[in-house]
Order: sequence, then C-alpha cells, then structure tokens
Amino acid sequence: MREQYNQNASYRYMVNPTTGGASMIPVWSDTATREMIVEAPEGDDT
Repeated sequence: MREQYNQNASYRYMVNPTTGGASMIPVWSDTATREMIVEAPEGDDT
C-alpha cells in the first residue's frame, strides 16, 4: 500500500463465518481489527 498509494496500511484476510465468503480488508496498523479474530473450535480445521 505504501508503494502504490503512499498510505500506511495493509490487508487482512477475512472469512465470513456465516456465509463462508472470503475477502481482503484494508487495515491501518499492525493491531487494527485483531479484536475481531475468532478462533476455530478445537479440532475444527476449517
């Protein structure tokens, strides 16, 4: 993002747990959106 748009940002990979849809979302720091991470239940490899 810095090289192309001169912005301090990067992307995170996201999966919607309801639909299974995947996407990339832009974030503004290393810690942004980390509180939204949901761990898969133990034994669930998806």
